[in-house]
Amino acid sequence: MNLEIRHIALVLGSMRMGGAERASLNLVNEFAARGVRCDLVLVHTDGELLEEVNPDVNIVPLGKGRTLYSVFALSRYLKKIKPQVVIAGQTHVQIMTLLARKKSLSHIPVILNEHSTFSTNNPGKTIKSRLIRILAKYYFRRADAIIAVSEGVKQDMLDQFPFLGPLIDVIYNPVVGNSLYEKSNLKVQMPWEENHSIPVILAVGRLVQDKEYQNLIHAVAIVRKERRVRLIIIGDGPEKEKLSALSTQLEFDDDIVFFGKTNNPYALMKQADIFMLSSRREGLPMSLIEALACGCRVVSTDCVSGPSEILKGGKYGRLVPVGDESALAFALLCSLDEKTDVHLNDEAIQSFLVKTVCDKYSRLILSLMKGRLCNEKN
Repeated sequence: MNLEIRHIALVLGSMRMGGAERASLNLVNEFAARGVRCDLVLVHTDGELLEEVNPDVNIVPLGKGRTLYSVFALSRYLKKIKPQVVIAGQTHVQIMTLLARKKSLSHIPVILNEHSTFSTNNPGKTIKSRLIRILAKYYFRRADAIIAVSEGVKQDMLDQFPFLGPLIDVIYNPVVGNSLYEKSNLKVQMPWEENHSIPVILAVGRLVQDKEYQNLIHAVAIVRKERRVRLIIIGDGPEKEKLSALSTQLEFDDDIVFFGKTNNPYALMKQADIFMLSSRREGLPMSLIEALACGCRVVSTDCVSGPSEILKGGKYGRLVPVGDESALAFALLCSLDEKTDVHLNDEAIQSFLVKTVCDKYSRLILSLMKGRLCNEKN
C-alpha cells in the first residue's frame, strides 16, 4: 500500500498574531515547501501573518464573518474539494470543523490541534463557555486524532474529557526553522542609542493579565536597585496603559520601551541579554523556544504548562514560582552574569524544529489515511 500525502487543509479563525496562528503558519509553509497542496481555510481572512504565507498555499476564505455561520461554507468546501486530511486549531473552529464534516457526509480524517489548556480557556462560568464545553464533549470524541502541544495541555484535556485518551498524543509546535534564523540575523536598532553596555531584558506577548507583566516590571524595578538594566516589552493589548503608568510610578520610564507588535522579535532576542516570561499560564510558550533558538538566556515562571518541559526542569533556564516578583528579580540578577550555549542540535530546541514536527504530522496523517482506506475496504 503506497500512500502519499498530496493535499491537506488547515482550518483557523484568522492569521492574526498569536501562538496558534504562528505555529500553523510554520506547519502549512513546510508542507507546501515539500510539494504538498495546502489549503489554509479561514473564517476571517485577515491578520498580520497572512503576508508570510507561502505563495504556493491556497487561501480559502469562508467569507461568513462568524464561526457559526461558516459551518455550511466549510461543509460545501469539504464535499467539493475533498482534501485528504483536515487539521483544525482553536476550540470553536474545531467544533465547527467536526460539525461541517458531519453535514458534508464525508469521512475525511480530522485532526484537532489543541494549543492551550482547555479548562482555563473554557471554565464554564459564562453561557458561551458552558456551551463550548457541552459541544466539545459531544464532538471531540468524533475526531480522528487530537494533538496537544505539550504534556501539560494533554493532561488538562484528559482531566476534562477522560474518554479521549486513545485519541490524544503530544506533538510540539513547529517553531524553529530557517525563517527564524534569517530574521534573527537582521540588524535592528535598539530603542536606546547611547550606552549599549547596560543589560537589556526582553519580554514578548500580548499585554493581558495572564502574562502578569506587572510582576515582571516590579521584578525589574527590584533588580535596578542593584544594577541598572533596561526592559523591552514586545506586544500590544488592553493592559498597556496600566503597565505604562506602573513604570512611571516606579521611576524608570527612560529605561522601558513598549515596542508594540512586530513580525521579527528574533533580532531583538538575539541582541537582548535575558528573555523573561512571567505568565501565570501558557499552553506551549513559543516565544520562550524562539529565545532559546536565538541564543538568549531565559528566565521563566514555572507555570502550567510548557516552560518546565521546554527548559527541561531548569536545565536550560531558570524557573521561578508564578506570581513571585522577588524570585523573578533574584533569578534575573543571577542570570545577568551567566552565559548560555544553545545550538541547533541541542535537545533544548531539537523537538521544536519545523522539519521534525512536520515529519511527525506526516506519519500521523499517513496512519489516518491508511486506517480510512482499510475501513472503506471492509
